Amino acid sequence: MIALVFILSLISAFILFILTISSLFFKTFQFWPPPTKSSWQYQLFWWLFRLVFAGIIVLSIIDFNGFTKPFLRFYSGLIMALIGFSLAFYLSFFLGWKNAHGEAKDLITTGWYAWSRNPIYLVSIIGFIGWALGVHSIYAYILFGFLISFYLLAPFLEEPWLERAYGEVYLNYKTKVPRFIGLPKR
Repeated sequence: MIALVFILSLISAFILFILTISSLFFKTFQFWPPPTKSSWQYQLFWWLFRLVFAGIIVLSIIDFNGFTKPFLRFYSGLIMALIGFSLAFYLSFFLGWKNAHGEAKDLITTGWYAWSRNPIYLVSIIGFIGWALGVHSIYAYILFGFLISFYLLAPFLEEPWLERAYGEVYLNYKTKVPRFIGLPKR
């Protein structure tokens, strides 16, 4: 059972990763961000993402090794996961659900977005690392590695779309605020 869930999730993660990398290297191919909500890219992305995530959830239950020594790993992971995912939900609602899911509504440049152009990705990565540490499963580590890779690549793919959607306002914002984390330039 573990092997089947892992293989299905790994195949989904690998396809997601290959399509994302293809978007980076082939300018005529756009997988992320998807062109529209009704596009095959949008549908395929969300199905693949859900399959990977469902696999992680199932593997977190059936291959849970969190209570093995050292216990500090489990509790550190739990705290990181709670903080990371709580902040990700908060920031998604702060940004606006449509903005957070690829529909240009408003460019948010205040709050956390004054310090990072991608704070949702950053705190989600913290959550993913925490979850992986808490579960302590080699399968979860591998699948979270793919998701973290996607979260690190996505901003590079989204920036041209943001430049087209918001124009000079985004270009100005981009010169002042770091992609991931750092001190904003005045």
